[in-house]
Amino acid sequence: MNIKQILENPGALSKGVESDSPIVISTRVRLARNLEKFPFPGWAKKSQKREILSSCLTALGKLPEMEESSSLEIDKLDDLE
Repeated sequence: MNIKQILENPGALSKGVESDSPIVISTRVRLARNLEKFPFPGWAKKSQKREILSSCLTALGKLPEMEESSSLEIDKLDDLE
């Protein structure tokens, strides 16, 4: 099941239907990555983090959906930005 199917077919709870049975709502978000040549950010050196960023931006730049996107690096912005 994907998110589109869930959104198109909401359960009784979201429709305001009362029930005598206990209801448990649970969510989970899992983030994973496939960067086998690099350590996790907490262990990566600054040069490795730059290489990861460069690699990710290159990959994103190849996606048609990202043609009009922009990227800002937080450490290059001033406090107001």
